Amino acid sequence: EVWGRRGQGHAFVWDTRVAGGKHRGELSSHLKSPLQSIVMSDDGHTVIAGVGDRSDLLIWDMRKQSAKSGTSFGMLGVKTERYDLIAHLSIAKLLQKSALGAEMMIPKTGVHWIGNDPADSRRLGFHLANGWSGVVDLLKPCVTHAHCPPAPWLEVNRQHNAAVNDVEPDSLSVPIRDLRRRRACWVPGVGTFAVGMGVKPGV
Repeated sequence: EVWGRRGQGHAFVWDTRVAGGKHRGELSSHLKSPLQSIVMSDDGHTVIAGVGDRSDLLIWDMRKQSAKSGTSFGMLGVKTERYDLIAHLSIAKLLQKSALGAEMMIPKTGVHWIGNDPADSRRLGFHLANGWSGVVDLLKPCVTHAHCPPAPWLEVNRQHNAAVNDVEPDSLSVPIRDLRRRRACWVPGVGTFAVGMGVKPGV
């Protein structure tokens, strides 16, 4: 099965082995916000979405159908199953409880990227649109690792006449939007989480 998303706090699930293109499942939430990034566990049971305009995580369990599942049918007689949220977490609140974020003001912002640790499904890497990155332990839940973005006075806009991929030596020439919104990744096999530095080339 594969999944998709839409902009009103809902996600859809498709089975590409079935013809017709109709989604087989709908993951619902009470939010009316866009879902920026979605991941599914290797066993296909848990779906996690990062909310695009607030630092929240939405979690569904594909084994727990909603009471509304029995009356809706998709194309070619395939039943569309509905699933309700099992958890709703705020990364901003979890960050404020961490050692790094305890004494810092962390504004609520969108989740730009999330990704499961291939070696440990309970660990979820995240990168927020305001530049914060880290790892959430979904079982506790808590932030176990975190990195704050560079101070605003270290970030400068790219010169208008510079090429898109040019980086001048010893100069901060990356646009603020690029510094804040970076994709991260898990290094396979070693449980290491990597995020681009943003201010200058490096990880």
